[in-house]
Amino acid sequence: MSHRLAILADLHFSTPENQFPGQDLSYARSIVEKAAAMIEADEPERLLIVGDLTNFGTDEEYAALHEVFAAFRGRIDAVAGNHEMVRAGLEDFERQMSQPRARRDEWARLNRMLLNTAIDRQDPH
Repeated sequence: MSHRLAILADLHFSTPENQFPGQDLSYARSIVEKAAAMIEADEPERLLIVGDLTNFGTDEEYAALHEVFAAFRGRIDAVAGNHEMVRAGLEDFERQMSQPRARRDEWARLNRMLLNTAIDRQDPH
């Protein structure tokens, strides 16, 4: 039996209110929605999002992210990046993604170690 895993990185998923000065991520949601539809059509068993899921780590960003990836509910593995720490912390990542910040596990007979590059509550400057 073959297993299918989709991997995304550096989404920097954001809302119009959560952008750095001079940053324009207004197009980002439509791009991520297209990616989600393409991945869903390919029918992977799991979706791995590695680092920088969000731009600032806000509740609003996570809510929008969960909305776009609703079809993958219960099938997402995530790793925090530095951007999840801009306005939040690792405990917020754990709460929002319902998984630990780092872990060892097994999927499809593959031993995995999922670590993050986050510095908890780092200064974005």
